[in-house]
Amino acid sequence: MTTTKPLLEIVEKIVNLDSHMRFAAIIDLNGNIVEGIMNEGKTSLESQKQEEYFCRQVAVSYTHLTLPTKA
Repeated sequence: MTTTKPLLEIVEKIVNLDSHMRFAAIIDLNGNIVEGIMNEGKTSLESQKQEEYFCRQVAVSYTHLTLPTKA
């Protein structure tokens, strides 16, 4: 996971919106986590592999819904 300061700041703001939130991430269109953090004092309910799989599934669903289909 590549860390860039602007993305880290965005993810920190997202995760700080709600104290019940455990994890926030920014993913690319392939579902790779570009930046992600766990809320301080929280533990993950999913394994790293499960979180990565979920992110890939979100990206696939998103691209199917938003990208035009070939005729």
